[in-house]
Formats: sequence, structure tokens, C-alpha cells
Amino acid sequence: MSNELTTTTSQVLVKPLKTTSLELVRTAPKIRDVGEDGFKPYLRFVFVLVGLKPENFPTEEQKAVLHSFILKNYADLQPIEIREAFELALDRKLDLTDNELKTFQLFSVEYLSKVMSRYRTYRTKELRNN
Repeated sequence: MSNELTTTTSQVLVKPLKTTSLELVRTAPKIRDVGEDGFKPYLRFVFVLVGLKPENFPTEEQKAVLHSFILKNYADLQPIEIREAFELALDRKLDLTDNELKTFQLFSVEYLSKVMSRYRTYRTKELRNN
């Protein structure tokens, strides 16, 4: 597992967010601007955050599908918002049931989509209120 996260990635990802992603929305580069290399570290962090065992991390083929889906459907978000979405979900701040939050040791496009969809709803409401 430690080989999965580089020192740079771990240093960036394990630090608490000093600002919410909603504050970053106006300034940080978007997924479409940074490409796969810009969001892969956040996705790997999420695998650990949701409790995936290392042996259940997505295969290279599954990661390719996840990356393609993210680039197609979430290009307008910042990479850090992937992390923020799952942290909010696990903190029960998104409209997800306990069953929807369970990975069942499988991080699929469907699972990602459920969390990110609810995050977008949350994000839209929060941006309107600020």
C-alpha cells in the first residue's frame, strides 16, 4: 500500500484541508486542466478513506474506466473536490443512505457516481448561499 502513495502525494493528501473546496472553486485548476495526473492522488486517497483493502483497489483496467468517467463527467470540478466529496459523504453531510456509502470492498463507477452526484447537489446549494 505504501508503494501506491508517493511521498509527495501522502504529504499533500494526509494534511487536513485548510480551506473547503467551495472556497477553492473560483481559483483552483479544474480536472480538465490537470488531466489524470492531477486527480489520481486524490482518488487513491479516497480508496483508503472509504476503507478499501489494498488487495481490493481497482485493477489497472478498472482505474482506466474510472479515470475516463471522471474526465468525461467531472471535468468542471477541481481534483481536490473528489476528496472533499467523500469526506463530506463519510461525515454524513451528503444525502446518502448508509447502504449507499458502503463500498462492499468494490470501488466502482456506480459508487463514485452516487457520491459525486450528491456532492454536486450539495456544492450547488452551498455556492448559491455564499
